Amino acid sequence: MSTNTTTHVGFWTDWSKGGVSGSTLTLSNRNGAVLIAALAIFIQLSGGRSWTILCFMAHQLRATKNAKDGLYHQQQAALRNSNSDVNAMWQFTKIGWAWRSRSVGGIQRSAILVLTALLHLLAFAATGLLASHITTVGSQVLLASSIYCGSWELQEGSTPSTAGVLLNASEMGHEAAYVSYQRLSMESSNKYVQNCLTNSQALPECDMFIRPQLNWTASNIPCPFNGLCLDSPAGSLHMDTGPLDSRDDLGINAQGEDRIVWRKNATCVPITTQGYTKSGNSSLSMSQEQQLEGIFNSDDLRLPFNYTAAFYGPTHDNYTFWGLSDPSLLNATYIYTNFRDIATIFHNDQVSPYQLHAAVADYHRGFEPIESLQSPNVTLTLIFASYYGTYIAPSEDLWLAAHRKIPTYQEESGGATGADIDQYSFDNPISVLACEEQLQFCNPARSTSDEGCSPSMSVNDMVMWIGGGMLETIFDTERQILTAEAIMMEPASRSTFYDVVKSLESPLLADALAAEGESLPPAPDQWILEASHWFSISLANMQRLLVDYATGPPSQFLRFVPQNQAEGDPTMAWLCSNQMIRRNDFINFSTLAISLIFGFGTIIILSSFWTEMIVGWMRSRRQRGEWRQRAWWSEETLQLQMKAFIGMGITGWKYDEIDRVPVNEADMKWSSVREWEEMRAQVGGRTDETKEDDMFRSMDSKKTNFLVNISPVSASSTEDLKRPNRSRSYSV
Repeated sequence: MSTNTTTHVGFWTDWSKGGVSGSTLTLSNRNGAVLIAALAIFIQLSGGRSWTILCFMAHQLRATKNAKDGLYHQQQAALRNSNSDVNAMWQFTKIGWAWRSRSVGGIQRSAILVLTALLHLLAFAATGLLASHITTVGSQVLLASSIYCGSWELQEGSTPSTAGVLLNASEMGHEAAYVSYQRLSMESSNKYVQNCLTNSQALPECDMFIRPQLNWTASNIPCPFNGLCLDSPAGSLHMDTGPLDSRDDLGINAQGEDRIVWRKNATCVPITTQGYTKSGNSSLSMSQEQQLEGIFNSDDLRLPFNYTAAFYGPTHDNYTFWGLSDPSLLNATYIYTNFRDIATIFHNDQVSPYQLHAAVADYHRGFEPIESLQSPNVTLTLIFASYYGTYIAPSEDLWLAAHRKIPTYQEESGGATGADIDQYSFDNPISVLACEEQLQFCNPARSTSDEGCSPSMSVNDMVMWIGGGMLETIFDTERQILTAEAIMMEPASRSTFYDVVKSLESPLLADALAAEGESLPPAPDQWILEASHWFSISLANMQRLLVDYATGPPSQFLRFVPQNQAEGDPTMAWLCSNQMIRRNDFINFSTLAISLIFGFGTIIILSSFWTEMIVGWMRSRRQRGEWRQRAWWSEETLQLQMKAFIGMGITGWKYDEIDRVPVNEADMKWSSVREWEEMRAQVGGRTDETKEDDMFRSMDSKKTNFLVNISPVSASSTEDLKRPNRSRSYSV
C-alpha cells in the first residue's frame, strides 16, 4: 500500500452505521488524548453537580415539621452543605459512628446515605474512566483525497506480451515501473497473508484494511476438466468469497443506494500429464537476440537443449521470434529445459529448487486450451511445477508427487565410513495444477430481481463487458458504476492466480521446507494448501490495489501516474475521498456519544443551579410546601454559622432574604475561638486556658475599640435581626 496516505482529520460520516450513529470525529492520537481527558473532567464536573441535585431531593423528601433527634438534624445539615459524594460519604460515616450508642439505629440510618454516596461516586468514576470506550468507535479512518487518485494503466502498445513492437524509452520506463509496482504489491500481499492471516502476528501492517481478511469458503466439487483430474480423494477444491460488500468489506464509504456487491470463485485440481507431455532434444537460435543487440552475423548460432514440453493448447506467443523454430514445439503450452543440469553450483545452491511457470487462457490471452480444458466464461491458469532436488522421504501430494527412489552415498566427516541413503525425486519432470476463476458483480438494491447481477465471467470477459457499457444494465447510480470499474480495472484484474505465481519470487509454501537441494516431503494435501494460499493472496492484493487507487502507488512510482484524474468529475472525486482504511495513530470519536455527554452534562450543571429556584417558585405559586424551602435555606452553612454567632451573643445581622449572605455591622470584630471557649467554660466549667483567654481579651479591649466583648445570650435574643422571632426550638 502507498506510504503517502493522508488521513482526513475532522468530522465525517461512516455510512455503515447510519447518518446519525455513523457521525464520526477523527483526531490524531495526541489531540484525541486531550479530548478524552476533557471528557473525563467534564463528566466528573457533571457528577459533582448531579450530587447537589440528589442532595436537594433527599433533603426535601426527609424534611419534616416533627421533632427529630440530633442525628437527623446533622444528616440534614450534611445533605444541605455537601458538595461532593466523597465528602458526604465520609461525613455520614462519622455522624453514624458518633451516634451509634446515642440514637436508635444510628449506624443503619447513616448507612443508607453512605451507600447512596458510594454508588454515585462509583457510577461517575466508572463513566469518567470509560469515557474513551464510550466515545471511541474503532480505528477505521477516511483517507483524504489524493491528486494521484485514479487508475494507472499501461500505455497502449506497451503490454509485455506484445511481440515485434519496439518501445521508446518513455514507454519502456513506464512498463518497467508498472511491472515492478505489480510485483512489489504482490510481494507485500504475500507477506501480509503469511504474517497477519496465517501466523496472526500483531504487526502494524496487519491492521490496515477495513476487513483484515475477506471471508471465503472452501468445498469439494467434481472434476471440471472432463477426466483430466488426478484421482484426488478430496475432489476439486472450490473456493468462493460469496457476496462481498463494497462498503463493509472493501472500505468504500458509500450510502446504501451507492453500494455494490463483488464476488470471486476459483476451482483448482492437479491434472494428468500422461499423453500431454513430450521429452526430447532441440536447439535455440540466437540470431534474433544478436540482432536485438545490434550484432548482425550470417552464421546462425544455435544452442542445444533437452526439454519436456506440455501440450494443453497453443499459445499466442511467436516462438519463432524468440529463436525456437522446432516445428514439434510450436504448439507447446510450456517448455521445461535442463538448464539447471549444466548450471554451476554457484547458481543452483542460491535459488529455490522449485521452478514454477503459469500459463493463462482467457479470451485470446495466453494460450488456447484444448477441448477438455475449455469452460465458458472462466479464466484458466495452468501452474507447471518442476523440482531440481530430492526429498528425504516420498511425497504423497498429487501435484508435487515424488516416489522415484535415488540411492545416494553420504560421506561422513573425519574419514568415517559413509552410508547409503534413499532420496526421492519428482515422478515426472513437470506437474500441472489447473485453476479456474470467475468474477461477478451484483446490485444489492435489486436483490429481489433477476436483473440485479451480472453473469459469472472470466477476468477478460468482465473487462470487455464493462467496456461495452453493460454495467448500466445492473446498476442504478453513477457511483455504483464507477465503483465497479475501480474494483475491476486493476485490483481484480491484476490479482488472478496467474498474477500471483508470476509476480512472486517464491510462490510456494513448500519452498520453506527445502535447503541446498534437499527438502522435507510436503504435506499430502500440499496442493490444497498452495491453492488456498494463492487465493488469499489474490484477495489481499485486490484490497491493496483498491486502496492504491485512492492514494496512488508508493512514492517511487508516482511520476508515472497521471495526476488530478478526478478534476471535473464529481463522481470520481466522491470515490477518491471515500476510501476507508485502519490507522492506529488516529482515534475516532462518535459525534453522537460526545454530543450526548456534553448535552446531558450541560443540562445537569444548569439544573443544579436552577433546581432550587424553580422548585421554590412552583411552591410559592402553589402555596404548598414552602416550609420545606425554608428548611433548605435555614440549614445552609452561612445561615447555621449566623445562628451559632447569635447564640454566642454576636448580634446585629442583616439580610434581605434568608438565602442571601448575612452581613454584620462594619468594623465589628470578634474571635470565634474565644467565644467558643467561653461558652464551653460556662457549660462545662472554666479552665485555666479559658481564664488566660479572658485576660488577653481584657488587654485587647483596652487597645482597640473594634474588638467587642460580648456575653453569650439565648439563641432567641435576636432583637437586632430584621426578621420575626420564633420561640419553638424544634421547628423550622
